[in-house]
Amino acid sequence: MYAPDKMAYEVTRSGAAYILGAAPGRDQHFRSTAEEFDQIAALLEPLKAGGLTCSSPSEYIRPGYIVWRLAGEEVHRVEMHTLCYADGDRPLAKNADRAWRLMEGWGKARYVAPVIPPPGMLRIEHRYWGNILAAWQVGADGRAMRLADGAEEAFVVSPEQFSELRMLFEDYESRHFECNRIIADLPYGDVIWLAEDGSELQRTRFDEGCVSGDASDLFDRLQQAEAFLDRWYEEAGKRPPGAAP
Repeated sequence: MYAPDKMAYEVTRSGAAYILGAAPGRDQHFRSTAEEFDQIAALLEPLKAGGLTCSSPSEYIRPGYIVWRLAGEEVHRVEMHTLCYADGDRPLAKNADRAWRLMEGWGKARYVAPVIPPPGMLRIEHRYWGNILAAWQVGADGRAMRLADGAEEAFVVSPEQFSELRMLFEDYESRHFECNRIIADLPYGDVIWLAEDGSELQRTRFDEGCVSGDASDLFDRLQQAEAFLDRWYEEAGKRPPGAAP
């Protein structure tokens, strides 16, 4: 089953399952049971005849679709308009939503994050409505960057400082973390682990709207990290150009 805006899931009778879009930037693979497959199949069966229709769909949102496969081959497909402001209450939309919520819960409970290789860079981004408000990036090679008020400035750190920053977030490396309950529309951001070539290894989301208390440790570490970064940035500014940290 696929939905617009990079939301998708797949469940098979053999037990292989995944969901994309339940966690930022993360394709969650997990194992499902035969009973769970039957539960999702039963919820989607009423949509098999005509999909999830909308009498006046938005021209700005592409419809999703549901695909049925047999032995890996597609045998049936229907469109699915998950957002529709024209038709009021649509009973079949509840089936689609229930199926998504079940997959989301199973994926969250069973997903095991892959072990990442040692990162070559760490990046901290603060965002609001998709826009970057501020960012830090620190590399194992000593190159660092600060982004504030739309201006990007380079500075230098030592290998020891990079290691100190990495150790601060070590408990979150190769681990899936997600706040249990979030109030929407507040600033948020990510701690991002990057390879030396800049490719992303992992990201962990933090959200100022987290009200369940499970993000308090992550916010404490962020506060410590940014205190370190502020100090290193100020110290780097006092050194002559090219001087070692």
